[in-house]
Amino acid sequence: MGGIIWKKTLIKCSYDIDILCNFPFDDPHLLEEIYMIVKDYILFVEPNAYQKNIAIRIEKREGYHIDIVPAKRSSTNESMAYLYKSQEKQRLTTIVEKQIQIVRDFGRRDLLKIVKLWKYRNNIDIPSFLVEIITINMNQDERIRLEDGLINVFQFIASRIES
Repeated sequence: MGGIIWKKTLIKCSYDIDILCNFPFDDPHLLEEIYMIVKDYILFVEPNAYQKNIAIRIEKREGYHIDIVPAKRSSTNESMAYLYKSQEKQRLTTIVEKQIQIVRDFGRRDLLKIVKLWKYRNNIDIPSFLVEIITINMNQDERIRLEDGLINVFQFIASRIES
């Protein structure tokens, strides 16, 4: 399991529970097949679910939604997993525990939460983890004033992200 619970970056207006559905590295199915098997099963048992790029989302249950993330473990590194990016038809390599640690260890959760709130309220289609990493990288000095930290993030996004 990952996401906001472990990173402690919950914002009340929009949050989810991420559940990593790990398949062993020696499973005979290709990564794309694993994604489709999980997606088809979830859509069969939960008709209101829908496909996202990496996850299958079960929408709003008691104020939150659940993202099921199909993954296949790496044969060379037990911490590493491969995710399937269905829109790009590509593999993504991740170490979920490392992602959580990077965000959790950043001392400015207030800044992370405000940027996530901005993303939500403006319907910005950037993955939350990317927004978190931008926020962390643009604000290495954790003593920075909140206003200046926000300006750093917005200037970076405005100047570097084209679409």
